[in-house]
Amino acid sequence: MNAYCDIEVFTYGQSTIFPSTAILLRTHLSNSIYNMVNKNLANMDFSKLNLEYFDFSGSDLTGVIMTQSNLSHAKFIGAIMTNIVLSGSDCSNSCMRGANLTDACLNNTILEKADLRYACFKNAVMNSAVLSEAQLRNTNFNGANLNLVVMRHAYAREVNMSKADLSDADLSGTDFDSGNFYRARLAKTIFERCYLVDANLSKVYGKNAILNSAVLMGANLKSARFKKASFAHASLNNANLEDVILKGANLTNANMKNVTNYKEEHKECLLQ
Repeated sequence: MNAYCDIEVFTYGQSTIFPSTAILLRTHLSNSIYNMVNKNLANMDFSKLNLEYFDFSGSDLTGVIMTQSNLSHAKFIGAIMTNIVLSGSDCSNSCMRGANLTDACLNNTILEKADLRYACFKNAVMNSAVLSEAQLRNTNFNGANLNLVVMRHAYAREVNMSKADLSDADLSGTDFDSGNFYRARLAKTIFERCYLVDANLSKVYGKNAILNSAVLMGANLKSARFKKASFAHASLNNANLEDVILKGANLTNANMKNVTNYKEEHKECLLQ
Protein backbone atom coordinates (compact mmCIF):
# COMPACT_ATOMS: atom_id res chain seq x y z
CA MET A 1 0.00 0.00 0.00
CA ASN A 2 1.42 3.40 -0.98
CA ALA A 3 0.97 6.05 1.72
CA TYR A 4 3.46 8.56 0.33
CA CYS A 5 2.83 12.23 1.00
CA ASP A 6 4.66 15.11 -0.65
CA ILE A 7 4.12 18.84 -0.56
CA GLU A 8 1.44 19.02 -3.22
CA VAL A 9 -0.65 15.86 -3.14
CA PHE A 10 -1.07 12.54 -1.39
CA THR A 11 -1.26 9.28 -3.29
CA TYR A 12 -3.22 6.49 -1.59
CA GLY A 13 -3.49 3.44 -3.78
CA GLN A 14 -4.64 4.90 -7.08
CA SER A 15 -6.32 7.93 -5.48
CA THR A 16 -5.11 11.49 -5.09
CA ILE A 17 -6.48 13.77 -2.40
CA PHE A 18 -5.74 17.17 -0.87
CA PRO A 19 -2.87 17.76 1.60
CA SER A 20 -5.06 18.41 4.66
CA THR A 21 -6.60 14.94 4.40
CA ALA A 22 -3.28 13.42 3.32
CA ILE A 23 -1.33 14.66 6.32
CA LEU A 24 -4.07 13.52 8.68
CA LEU A 25 -4.04 10.04 7.19
CA ARG A 26 -0.26 9.68 7.17
CA THR A 27 0.07 10.96 10.73
CA HIS A 28 -2.18 8.22 12.08
CA LEU A 29 -0.96 5.25 10.06
CA SER A 30 0.12 2.33 12.22
CA ASN A 31 1.15 -1.24 11.52
CA SER A 32 -2.36 -2.70 11.26
CA ILE A 33 -5.08 -0.36 12.58
CA TYR A 34 -5.32 3.18 11.27
CA ASN A 35 -6.36 5.39 14.16
CA MET A 36 -8.69 8.28 13.34
CA VAL A 37 -10.51 8.23 16.68
CA ASN A 38 -12.15 11.39 18.01
CA LYS A 39 -11.07 13.58 15.07
CA ASN A 40 -12.89 16.48 13.45
CA LEU A 41 -13.13 15.35 9.84
CA ALA A 42 -16.27 17.26 8.89
CA ASN A 43 -16.82 17.90 5.18
CA MET A 44 -13.66 16.10 4.03
CA ASP A 45 -13.52 13.99 0.86
CA PHE A 46 -12.42 10.36 1.27
CA SER A 47 -13.81 9.10 -2.04
CA LYS A 48 -12.35 6.05 -3.79
CA LEU A 49 -9.89 5.25 -1.00
CA ASN A 50 -8.88 2.01 0.64
CA LEU A 51 -9.78 2.67 4.30
CA GLU A 52 -10.13 -0.94 5.33
CA TYR A 53 -9.73 -1.39 9.12
CA PHE A 54 -9.57 2.37 9.76
CA ASP A 55 -11.02 3.41 13.12
CA PHE A 56 -13.18 6.56 12.99
CA SER A 57 -14.89 5.93 16.35
CA GLY A 58 -16.12 9.07 18.08
CA SER A 59 -15.12 11.28 15.15
CA ASP A 60 -17.16 14.05 13.56
CA LEU A 61 -17.78 12.96 9.96
CA THR A 62 -20.58 15.43 9.26
CA GLY A 63 -20.97 15.98 5.51
CA VAL A 64 -18.02 13.73 4.66
CA ILE A 65 -17.92 12.16 1.18
CA MET A 66 -16.79 8.52 1.15
CA THR A 67 -18.23 7.31 -2.14
CA GLN A 68 -16.89 4.11 -3.73
CA SER A 69 -14.44 3.57 -0.87
CA ASN A 70 -13.32 0.35 0.78
CA LEU A 71 -14.46 0.62 4.41
CA SER A 72 -14.60 -3.08 5.11
CA HIS A 73 -14.00 -3.80 8.82
CA ALA A 74 -13.79 -0.07 9.57
CA LYS A 75 -15.05 1.23 12.92
CA PHE A 76 -17.41 4.17 13.39
CA ILE A 77 -18.56 3.49 16.96
CA GLY A 78 -20.48 6.51 18.26
CA ALA A 79 -19.37 8.65 15.31
CA ILE A 80 -21.32 11.68 14.10
CA MET A 81 -22.10 10.87 10.46
CA THR A 82 -25.01 13.16 9.66
CA ASN A 83 -25.31 13.96 5.95
CA ILE A 84 -22.41 11.63 5.15
CA VAL A 85 -22.31 10.19 1.60
CA LEU A 86 -21.32 6.51 1.48
CA SER A 87 -22.91 5.58 -1.84
CA GLY A 88 -21.27 2.68 -3.62
CA SER A 89 -18.87 1.96 -0.76
CA ASP A 90 -18.05 -1.44 0.73
CA CYS A 91 -18.83 -1.24 4.48
CA SER A 92 -19.12 -4.98 4.98
CA ASN A 93 -18.16 -6.19 8.46
CA SER A 94 -17.87 -2.57 9.60
CA CYS A 95 -19.02 -1.41 13.04
CA MET A 96 -21.28 1.65 13.26
CA ARG A 97 -22.74 0.83 16.64
CA GLY A 98 -24.42 3.89 18.13
CA ALA A 99 -23.40 6.14 15.22
CA ASN A 100 -25.66 8.96 14.01
CA LEU A 101 -26.29 8.73 10.25
CA THR A 102 -29.33 11.02 10.11
CA ASP A 103 -29.94 12.24 6.53
CA ALA A 104 -27.06 10.11 5.24
CA CYS A 105 -26.88 8.84 1.65
CA LEU A 106 -26.03 5.15 1.30
CA ASN A 107 -27.34 4.20 -2.14
CA ASN A 108 -25.88 0.86 -3.27
CA THR A 109 -23.76 0.67 -0.11
CA ILE A 110 -22.71 -2.79 1.05
CA LEU A 111 -23.33 -3.25 4.79
CA GLU A 112 -23.34 -7.02 4.82
CA LYS A 113 -22.55 -8.45 8.28
CA ALA A 114 -22.10 -4.90 9.64
CA ASP A 115 -22.79 -4.09 13.30
CA LEU A 116 -25.37 -1.28 13.18
CA ARG A 117 -26.91 -1.79 16.62
CA TYR A 118 -28.36 1.38 18.17
CA ALA A 119 -27.30 3.43 15.13
CA CYS A 120 -29.61 6.12 13.76
CA PHE A 121 -30.44 6.20 10.03
CA LYS A 122 -33.36 8.60 10.37
CA ASN A 123 -34.43 9.94 6.96
CA ALA A 124 -31.41 8.29 5.32
CA VAL A 125 -31.53 7.36 1.63
CA MET A 126 -30.41 3.75 1.21
CA ASN A 127 -31.80 2.57 -2.12
CA SER A 128 -30.46 -0.87 -3.14
CA ALA A 129 -28.18 -1.11 -0.11
CA VAL A 130 -27.20 -4.60 1.08
CA LEU A 131 -27.65 -5.34 4.81
CA SER A 132 -27.80 -9.13 4.78
CA GLU A 133 -26.75 -10.76 8.06
CA ALA A 134 -26.29 -7.32 9.63
CA GLN A 135 -26.77 -6.69 13.36
CA LEU A 136 -29.68 -4.22 13.56
CA ARG A 137 -31.05 -4.51 17.07
CA ASN A 138 -32.60 -1.18 18.18
CA THR A 139 -31.44 0.48 14.94
CA ASN A 140 -33.51 3.53 13.97
CA PHE A 141 -34.61 3.74 10.32
CA ASN A 142 -37.47 6.16 10.97
CA GLY A 143 -38.49 7.79 7.67
CA ALA A 144 -35.62 6.17 5.77
CA ASN A 145 -35.84 5.32 2.06
CA LEU A 146 -34.98 1.62 1.76
CA ASN A 147 -36.31 0.82 -1.71
CA LEU A 148 -34.91 -2.41 -3.17
CA VAL A 149 -32.81 -3.06 -0.07
CA VAL A 150 -31.53 -6.61 0.46
CA MET A 151 -31.69 -7.43 4.18
CA ARG A 152 -31.72 -11.21 4.29
CA HIS A 153 -31.17 -13.15 7.52
CA ALA A 154 -30.37 -10.05 9.55
CA TYR A 155 -30.92 -9.72 13.31
CA ALA A 156 -33.23 -6.74 13.73
CA ARG A 157 -35.17 -7.16 16.96
CA GLU A 158 -36.77 -3.95 18.23
CA VAL A 159 -35.74 -2.14 15.05
CA ASN A 160 -37.59 1.11 14.27
CA MET A 161 -38.90 1.14 10.69
CA SER A 162 -41.74 3.58 11.33
CA LYS A 163 -42.66 5.60 8.23
CA ALA A 164 -39.79 3.98 6.28
CA ASP A 165 -40.20 3.01 2.63
CA LEU A 166 -39.25 -0.64 2.13
CA SER A 167 -40.95 -1.11 -1.23
CA ASP A 168 -39.57 -4.02 -3.27
CA ALA A 169 -37.10 -4.88 -0.50
CA ASP A 170 -36.03 -8.48 0.18
CA LEU A 171 -36.06 -9.07 3.95
CA SER A 172 -36.30 -12.87 3.83
CA GLY A 173 -35.42 -14.74 6.98
CA THR A 174 -34.77 -11.65 9.12
CA ASP A 175 -35.71 -11.53 12.82
CA PHE A 176 -37.90 -8.45 13.37
CA ASP A 177 -39.41 -9.54 16.70
CA SER A 178 -40.89 -6.51 18.53
CA GLY A 179 -39.99 -4.28 15.58
CA ASN A 180 -41.90 -1.08 14.83
CA PHE A 181 -43.20 -0.70 11.25
CA TYR A 182 -45.90 1.89 12.02
CA ARG A 183 -47.05 3.55 8.79
CA ALA A 184 -44.20 1.96 6.82
CA ARG A 185 -44.56 1.40 3.09
CA LEU A 186 -44.20 -2.31 2.32
CA ALA A 187 -45.42 -2.57 -1.29
CA LYS A 188 -44.13 -5.82 -2.82
CA THR A 189 -41.80 -6.26 0.15
CA ILE A 190 -40.62 -9.84 0.73
CA PHE A 191 -40.96 -11.04 4.34
CA GLU A 192 -40.74 -14.77 3.64
CA ARG A 193 -39.83 -16.78 6.75
CA CYS A 194 -39.38 -13.59 8.78
CA TYR A 195 -39.99 -13.39 12.52
CA LEU A 196 -42.40 -10.59 13.38
CA VAL A 197 -43.52 -11.72 16.84
CA ASP A 198 -45.18 -8.82 18.71
CA ALA A 199 -44.20 -6.47 15.88
CA ASN A 200 -46.15 -3.26 15.23
CA LEU A 201 -47.49 -3.30 11.66
CA SER A 202 -50.34 -0.89 12.27
CA LYS A 203 -51.33 1.36 9.39
CA VAL A 204 -48.69 -0.06 7.03
CA TYR A 205 -49.25 -0.10 3.28
CA GLY A 206 -48.42 -3.63 2.21
CA LYS A 207 -50.06 -4.19 -1.16
CA ASN A 208 -48.65 -7.32 -2.83
CA ALA A 209 -46.30 -7.93 0.09
CA ILE A 210 -45.10 -11.52 0.50
CA LEU A 211 -45.23 -12.90 4.05
CA ASN A 212 -45.27 -16.61 3.26
CA SER A 213 -44.26 -18.74 6.27
CA ALA A 214 -43.69 -15.59 8.34
CA VAL A 215 -44.27 -15.73 12.10
CA LEU A 216 -46.55 -12.88 13.21
CA MET A 217 -47.71 -14.20 16.57
CA GLY A 218 -49.08 -11.35 18.67
CA ALA A 219 -48.35 -8.79 15.94
CA ASN A 220 -50.45 -5.64 15.68
CA LEU A 221 -51.91 -5.25 12.17
CA LYS A 222 -54.54 -2.69 13.12
CA SER A 223 -55.68 -0.67 10.10
CA ALA A 224 -52.95 -2.23 7.94
CA ARG A 225 -53.58 -2.46 4.20
CA PHE A 226 -52.46 -5.81 2.81
CA LYS A 227 -54.49 -5.95 -0.40
CA LYS A 228 -53.38 -8.90 -2.55
CA ALA A 229 -50.63 -9.78 -0.08
CA SER A 230 -49.66 -13.39 0.54
CA PHE A 231 -49.70 -14.96 4.01
CA ALA A 232 -49.52 -18.59 2.87
CA HIS A 233 -48.44 -20.86 5.74
CA ALA A 234 -47.90 -17.80 7.95
CA SER A 235 -48.54 -17.92 11.69
CA LEU A 236 -50.89 -15.16 12.87
CA ASN A 237 -51.71 -16.60 16.28
CA ASN A 238 -53.05 -13.94 18.67
CA ALA A 239 -52.45 -11.18 16.10
CA ASN A 240 -54.60 -8.04 16.18
CA LEU A 241 -56.46 -7.74 12.86
CA GLU A 242 -58.71 -4.82 13.75
CA ASP A 243 -59.79 -2.95 10.60
CA VAL A 244 -57.11 -4.71 8.54
CA ILE A 245 -57.67 -4.75 4.77
CA LEU A 246 -57.00 -8.19 3.26
CA LYS A 247 -58.95 -7.94 0.01
CA GLY A 248 -57.59 -10.49 -2.43
CA ALA A 249 -54.98 -11.70 0.04
CA ASN A 250 -53.75 -15.29 0.08
CA LEU A 251 -54.18 -16.94 3.48
CA THR A 252 -53.73 -20.53 2.33
CA ASN A 253 -52.87 -22.71 5.32
CA ALA A 254 -52.26 -19.64 7.49
CA ASN A 255 -52.62 -20.28 11.23
CA MET A 256 -55.07 -17.70 12.59
CA LYS A 257 -55.80 -19.23 15.97
CA ASN A 258 -57.02 -16.73 18.55
CA VAL A 259 -56.67 -13.69 16.28
CA THR A 260 -58.48 -10.67 17.67
CA ASN A 261 -60.89 -8.21 16.05
CA TYR A 262 -61.04 -10.19 12.80
CA LYS A 263 -64.35 -9.42 11.13
CA GLU A 264 -66.21 -12.16 9.31
CA GLU A 265 -66.73 -9.98 6.26
CA HIS A 266 -62.97 -10.06 5.67
CA LYS A 267 -63.23 -13.72 4.80
CA GLU A 268 -65.52 -12.91 1.90
CA CYS A 269 -63.06 -10.33 0.59
CA LEU A 270 -60.23 -12.83 0.37
CA LEU A 271 -61.68 -14.45 -2.74
CA GLN A 272 -62.40 -11.20 -4.57
